[in-house]
Amino acid sequence: MPGWTATDIDTLARTLYGEARGSSQDDRRAVAHVILNRARIAREFVAVRSPTRTRHPLFGSGTIESACKAPWQFSCFNESDPNRPKLLAADLSDPAYLRCMMHAAAVVLGEQPSPFPANTTHYYARSMQTPPPWARGLVPVYETEAHRFFNNVP
Repeated sequence: MPGWTATDIDTLARTLYGEARGSSQDDRRAVAHVILNRARIAREFVAVRSPTRTRHPLFGSGTIESACKAPWQFSCFNESDPNRPKLLAADLSDPAYLRCMMHAAAVVLGEQPSPFPANTTHYYARSMQTPPPWARGLVPVYETEAHRFFNNVP
């Protein structure tokens, strides 16, 4: 756990709530690992690859919070997304949010290992009729009941 804060873990749980609360445990775990991968990649980018920059172009500044809230990366945080008010208002009295918080803590503590390679940074919901443009021509490295996961996304 490389210095994650309570805000990081709360934001991770809220992102899981917004992106996968109705999905399986495997889906929530996999989405959480995509977020951790993005935060790690951004942290390395800022520290090693580009010390004069404060943010990765897509994945934030290297914290879980910045990876989750980077513009247009997780739709649940988009101003127009109907899940946004729900995830912002969620608290531990909501069983779905409590499950997401438990997954967030378990993943951050290393109790739920990643099911895919460390460069897996993208996913989309299988319910989408047309894959997003970034996924066209790519083969998923992992699939769950509700999502397809990808690495080496340009």
